[in-house]
Amino acid sequence: MSEELLPCPFCGGRPIWEYCTGDELDILCDTCGITFEEGFRNRKDAIEAWNRRDERTAKVQELPRRSETSLDWEGICSNCGAYTNHDMNYCFECGAKLEWSE
Repeated sequence: MSEELLPCPFCGGRPIWEYCTGDELDILCDTCGITFEEGFRNRKDAIEAWNRRDERTAKVQELPRRSETSLDWEGICSNCGAYTNHDMNYCFECGAKLEWSE
């Protein structure tokens, strides 16, 4: 297994290491910001997880809007069920590219 991080599977950006609390670390893309948002205990596990990600597209089930200024969640990722907002292009839970309906 290579120790080399592959480019971001979603935008082709450069992956960078992010150090979380305690002894946990993660990888994020310096272009689109996608990350696992979970800490890995060692570099090997983080590299393997990052390098095997593939581009998936998730349809978003949009939720009724409460108000234009509301900070409430606006949709649910069809891939993993996580809540998301219109300003998100990728699900921060599963990494799927989000496809918003018009």
